[in-house]
Amino acid sequence: MENKLTIEVKRIRFIALFMSVLTIIFVGTEVYAQKLGTLPKKTQAEKENSVEPKKAEVGNGTKGNNTGKKTGKNTGNNKGGKKTHNVNTKQTFVFEVEPETLPEFGSNGGTATIKVKSKGGQWKISSNPSDSWCRIAKDGNEIRVTVLKNTSTSPRKDSFTIKQGSKSKTINIQQDAAQGYMYPHTNNIIISAEGGVKEVSIASNLDWLTSGKLDFGTILKEKDKIVIVVAKNDGPERTGYFYVKANNLESRIKVTQEGSKVKSPMPPIEKNISTNRLEYDASGGTQYVILSDNQWYLSYSNQPSWIKTEKDNGVLVVTVEPNKSKFLRSHSLIVTINGKKELIDIIQESKQTKNDKTSSGKQNKRFSVGPRQPHQNLRLPISSFK
Repeated sequence: MENKLTIEVKRIRFIALFMSVLTIIFVGTEVYAQKLGTLPKKTQAEKENSVEPKKAEVGNGTKGNNTGKKTGKNTGNNKGGKKTHNVNTKQTFVFEVEPETLPEFGSNGGTATIKVKSKGGQWKISSNPSDSWCRIAKDGNEIRVTVLKNTSTSPRKDSFTIKQGSKSKTINIQQDAAQGYMYPHTNNIIISAEGGVKEVSIASNLDWLTSGKLDFGTILKEKDKIVIVVAKNDGPERTGYFYVKANNLESRIKVTQEGSKVKSPMPPIEKNISTNRLEYDASGGTQYVILSDNQWYLSYSNQPSWIKTEKDNGVLVVTVEPNKSKFLRSHSLIVTINGKKELIDIIQESKQTKNDKTSSGKQNKRFSVGPRQPHQNLRLPISSFK
């Protein structure tokens, strides 16, 4: 009896084991077939009709008061059974600049705006542009960049830095060079037959020079102007040209001197110098004496410090400093030309002060030079040159 019972138990176990093996093989084959795509997917109706077994929950039977066995700090005190999770309180750090690169400014200058986006700390401008041609201003979360006009022929660069905490961004600023220019205020100069001095202003942002020669005058370059000195013309009208050049720019200037209007039956008397007398007011200034020959020399004996002289070929340049005293001052220059000594009297007025005027507003005669009459007492005796 026991042998039959034992055999029956073994048979049941064998059948159960066999059915388990078949089930595993069937399920595995179906999963494998679904992965290969050989079996159709479940329809929506099948999904809705299929019922998945619910997981058992452990609790006291009150909805929303369940205590789950899942890991974490979920509590069931929320209404409707909603779960709460711990919130990550780590602060987000943001520092962005738009645009990071400014477009290059033209020579006429302009403005640009930079937007700063920050979170997690205050930002600031840690370094400003070093030159005054570029200016920046902070306005809320924006920076306004203003670039002034560039009048030079060289491009220029600068930069500034924006910083937030340990992070920083450098903004570069670039500007084009100005286009070079050079032009005289006039290209046609007319001088009377009596001669004289004419000035031509030169507007330029380039280094310039003069070229060419004026046969009947002298051309002098002084800072931003040209000085033209021409002697008296006793003959017909005459014309000459010279040039002003800067890089590849060139301008021609025409000089015309009128002819003599009075015809003398006798040949004109040759003069070695254009004038023997130079008069200056208290502010001083520069005047020119034209000599008939380039071969001449000036005696510097006892020349006072308030008179400066310069030789430029056939022209004597005489510059007098301002007279700050209350007294008229004078001096005579000695020029030797063609073997002959010539005197040039330098006379400068005194400085006029408030005390030098009477209550009627007239100048005090004690310090007045009066009418410009020849001062014979200022000229050295002729015998001293013999």
